[in-house]
Amino acid sequence: MASVTHQILLGTNSGTPAVATTGSNFVSSTTNATAYTFNDVSGLGSHANVLLTPTAQGTAARTVSTLTVEGSSAAMKVQNSTGFQNTEIWAINESTTAPDVVITWSGACLNCGTGVVGCTGIISLTPVATNSSDTDPAALNVNTTADGIVIACGIGSAGGTMTWTGVTEFYDTVVDSLTQTGGFDLTPTTETPRTVSGNWSGAGTDAAVSASFR
Repeated sequence: MASVTHQILLGTNSGTPAVATTGSNFVSSTTNATAYTFNDVSGLGSHANVLLTPTAQGTAARTVSTLTVEGSSAAMKVQNSTGFQNTEIWAINESTTAPDVVITWSGACLNCGTGVVGCTGIISLTPVATNSSDTDPAALNVNTTADGIVIACGIGSAGGTMTWTGVTEFYDTVVDSLTQTGGFDLTPTTETPRTVSGNWSGAGTDAAVSASFR
């Protein structure tokens, strides 16, 4: 599992600390299953909040039924399914340094992956805004709040790569011939909207989502 450490942005909003990222990781499995367990996900640093991007190729359109981080239930914030491609954003307040992540889908999947981002300073797990797209390029603009964060993810059936605008990529991985990809960025200023898009390198059936938080 490759992990990345990220820098802290100092706050400007009425003395309230800005959102900061403490680290991130991407984990995946090519097992045919309904439930996927990723033990001891590392690289998240000392965090208070976790953002996740569960993504899968199903045998039909699927949604995540439950997602737990170290046994505590996270909440879904936005979801998109196009054909058999499924991608979502979930969030939770949880601080275990290397947590177990368990993702249970609504039915059988051919594979599953998720980005996991450790954060501090998220005031509310209710998104400022969300968006979804099944076009190429993926159109995922969202409003943002100063001192917050924006995150986006997607899955493409043609493999290849995704070129992101508006977020910094932290994974772009072919899992069972499909590309799973995601990115995020801190948002030092309010934007209405922030331009977020992703350009797939190959034609195919694609699904992508985005969300912003403060």
